[in-house]
Amino acid sequence: MSDAPLNQEQIAQAELQAAKEGYIHRALVGFDQFIGSLIGLPNDQTISSATEIAAHRNAWYSFLAKGLNAGLDVLQASHGQKAQIDDVVRAEEVIKTDTAALAKETDSAGANL
Repeated sequence: MSDAPLNQEQIAQAELQAAKEGYIHRALVGFDQFIGSLIGLPNDQTISSATEIAAHRNAWYSFLAKGLNAGLDVLQASHGQKAQIDDVVRAEEVIKTDTAALAKETDSAGANL
């Protein structure tokens, strides 16, 4: 069984929640991403996010992902979809921070010329 797609209001609420993750949550996400890197997931993707994606693929392992997804949904409704939103919010924050830092480096390098 697959989760119904989240509506715009649910997505906005999940984005707000992701933007204010606490230290413990961020540390657990970091561990999750570390384990994901060991099993071959893309950089910075959580296992929950990858499981949500795998559950919708037509692959031999999709039944395993659907089972794991269903179990996680018992703990948190639409867990996989919310994990995907969390991954996107974290990636956007890194992009924003790094872009600002690069702009400052470029400004200061130009000032030294």
